[in-house]
Amino acid sequence: MNPFTSIDIAPSYYPCRIVLWTIDPTFSEAGPYSFTVEGSEDPAFKEINVSLPVGDSYFAQDDTRTIQSFASRFVYRVKLETANNTYYSPSVFYDGGKEESRKYLYAAEIVRKDLLRTRVTGRPGWLLKKKNYSILIAEELDPVSGVPISDNSSSYGSRYEAGYYAPLHLVYTTENHSDDIKLSEDGSGVTHRKIATFRFVGFPSVEVRDVVVADSGERYSVVKNQTRYYPGSSIVLTQTCSVTAIPNTDPVYQIEVGHV
Repeated sequence: MNPFTSIDIAPSYYPCRIVLWTIDPTFSEAGPYSFTVEGSEDPAFKEINVSLPVGDSYFAQDDTRTIQSFASRFVYRVKLETANNTYYSPSVFYDGGKEESRKYLYAAEIVRKDLLRTRVTGRPGWLLKKKNYSILIAEELDPVSGVPISDNSSSYGSRYEAGYYAPLHLVYTTENHSDDIKLSEDGSGVTHRKIATFRFVGFPSVEVRDVVVADSGERYSVVKNQTRYYPGSSIVLTQTCSVTAIPNTDPVYQIEVGHV
């Protein structure tokens, strides 16, 4: 079984390319996991021009000299080393033709303006991307429903070992928010529900069930994400996410993210 389900190249809005990948949720081979992104001008990878070890991650940033020219036709793959095996993802080309470079330049200009907007009105925060694979922590799951037991913290309330990838710094803007306090329908007391809409540029990629740590330290779970692409391409311009506040008793608050 090859665990890779996708590999993509996202032109960044900074001087680098970003290679992202996903792993089959059923993959549960013994760790530790170590990923390396390899790049070559040879589709057969007889010569490797770029090697980027990133540990247990889901992306890598290529800021080497190989990316300075759109003219170079370059191919990437991801190598996964586990305790027992080595796997390679399918290869993916970064096609540096004129059509692709034109799309990138147009998209970069759109995003440049959005970045200026974000720098003026935005706030710093952190993304905690939830793992969707790895070894299940069986003792932390309800034996009947299979749902994680929320007060057990070794996986921070997730189903998987370690729970989340390392915190990744980001900047976001709050498009709207509501803070509702009302009596619960079952008469058990007062419920406090905080929901908001956060907006991000195209990287880092945000998915449902990821956690955004606000500059206040409050943590929000992503419940919906709307992604806007540059027409006719896979270049992500913006992401608009509906989020809901997580109670401060949740074990995800035990993950340290540093200062924003």
